[in-house]
Amino acid sequence: MSSLRNSKRGDRVTVDSSTVSEEFLKRFTGEFDLECVFRLTLSHRGLSEVGAIALCVSLRALDLSHNNLRSLKPLASLTALEHLDLSANNLTCLDGLETMEALRQLDLSGNSLAESSSLHPLSSLHLLTTLRLQSHITTTTNDINTTSLTNPVCSEHSYRKNLFLIL
Repeated sequence: MSSLRNSKRGDRVTVDSSTVSEEFLKRFTGEFDLECVFRLTLSHRGLSEVGAIALCVSLRALDLSHNNLRSLKPLASLTALEHLDLSANNLTCLDGLETMEALRQLDLSGNSLAESSSLHPLSSLHLLTTLRLQSHITTTTNDINTTSLTNPVCSEHSYRKNLFLIL
C-alpha cells in the first residue's frame, strides 16, 4: 500500500492495489467529474494497470513514469493528450497510442521496446514534436552518477532510419 499526496488539497490518498480505481481518482484529484481532470501525475506508484485513468478523457498531460505498465490499450480513449510520460515501465508494444492524435511530447525511455515494428503506432501521431526513446540522467552526489534509460530497439543498427520511415 502506498500513499499519494493530492496536489490540490495537500491531503494523503492511499492506493492499495496496482491499478487505479475511479474512486481513487476522484479523491486524488478532488474532482467528482473525471472529465474535468486535465493533468495527472501518478509516477513511482507500482501500477501495473491504468484502470480508471481512461475515464479522464479531457487529460492534456499524463505522467505514468516509473511504474510496471505493460499495455497502453486502456488509454486509447485519451485522444486529447498532448504530453505523455511513460518512461521506465515494461512496455513491449505501443498499441493504443495510435488514437492519441493530439500528442506532441512522448517519453518512452526505459521500456522493453525490442523491435522497430513495435514503433508503428507512432505513425499516426502527426503532431508529435518530441519523442524520447532513451535518456541519460545525471545525478550529483559525492560522485557523478549517470543513469541510462533506454529500449532494446535503440541498439538496432538501423533503428533511427527505421524510426524516420515510420514517422
